[in-house]
Amino acid sequence: MDEKMKQSKLDLQQERWFSQDMLDLLSNFAVTRVYWAKEIIYHQEESAGWCYYLKKGRVRVFIASEDGVEKTLAIYKEQGLFGEAAFFEGHLRTTTAVAMEESEVLVISKENILECFREEPLLAWSVMGYLSQTIRLLSTQINEMTFLSARKRLIQFLIGEWNKKNSTLSYTQEEIGALIGASRVTVSREINYLKRCKVIKVQYGRVTIQDVERLKEMLSL
Repeated sequence: MDEKMKQSKLDLQQERWFSQDMLDLLSNFAVTRVYWAKEIIYHQEESAGWCYYLKKGRVRVFIASEDGVEKTLAIYKEQGLFGEAAFFEGHLRTTTAVAMEESEVLVISKENILECFREEPLLAWSVMGYLSQTIRLLSTQINEMTFLSARKRLIQFLIGEWNKKNSTLSYTQEEIGALIGASRVTVSREINYLKRCKVIKVQYGRVTIQDVERLKEMLSL
């Protein structure tokens, strides 16, 4: 087994679904594009000829009702695939994606991904692992919104960010509310409660987690 394959397997074991070698391979075939703040990347109900990999920036994925009401499903601010579900399924898109700030994105066609699979079969396994992880996270989100209070949904969100090595959050309260299914007023109230409990601190509009173990205890109550 060569060193490249060994490193790729190590990355997968550490749940880094896409090693740097794999990203370099994708970059060789796919087109890199910069989207400006508020620029639409793809629209709901359009055909899905491409999927996307966020290299840098922030992207919001949402669904919109016929009367224009939007529901945020995810905010991507880390490297990762998005727009992949309809792409692999071959159906029309059920969501819209918009850049929240200047964002560098790999635009990947079906020809690109098939060529990459031929060059590096392990990439297909990485994609399957990433898709499975996405399904698991969506199931968890549905469970939380169905059975947990707004406070516990917020606590679960904070713990999840901590587990992703994000001890200081760059989300606005409105964005947090969209992600946990609560109003901005509710999020503000619960953040103030956690602040009084000294498990978080709020400074310059950013939330910093101070005591994750206490948060875990509060979640289990």
